[in-house]
Amino acid sequence: MNNLEICPVCCEGHLHSYHFSREISYKNVTCMADVFESSKCDTCGSCVATHAQTKYNKLLNINFQRAVDGLLSTHEVHRIRKKLKLSQRVASSIIGGGGNAFSKYESGVIKQSVAVDNMLRVLDLKPALIEVLVQADEQRRALASVQTEIYIPPAIPQKPADSPVFSFFKEVVMAAQTAFLPTIVEQTINSPLGLNAINFEFCGSRTE
Repeated sequence: MNNLEICPVCCEGHLHSYHFSREISYKNVTCMADVFESSKCDTCGSCVATHAQTKYNKLLNINFQRAVDGLLSTHEVHRIRKKLKLSQRVASSIIGGGGNAFSKYESGVIKQSVAVDNMLRVLDLKPALIEVLVQADEQRRALASVQTEIYIPPAIPQKPADSPVFSFFKEVVMAAQTAFLPTIVEQTINSPLGLNAINFEFCGSRTE
């Protein structure tokens, strides 16, 4: 008695489990199953399904749907994963589903896809092939971790930088212009011929 759950209805009696039959249907298939579970209070007579029994009944229903769809049952998915020695997280990553999909497959929350189901059947017959999937997953992770820098040239062409030789001569010309040009202009102005006495250019002077 100490291991039995207290009835949530009267809070006095204890719950005793029993099996019952129920008709279940999916697509065009109907089945009468007599393995569903529930509990009955020995004091008030109320019928209550515990949390574990509700989960079990849900698995029965979803495994019936899997059988109609031709998919592996939740127990088979769990068995094959254990045979391959994979955690639920790793199996979700390398076989299919992503995230924590295998936890949902095995608990009956969702059904696996046909592609995942086929892969599990192949791996059940040829467990050594799991190494191929492990290596492929490692390669994808390695590629995803590589950082690539791409250079995009500017849309408008930029003026090429001056060469060292050109820069040197440019500085020399500017220095000569600064040092000698004012003197030449002053001499020309003071000349009797005025500004017509000399005709000078940027990089030197020439007298006509």
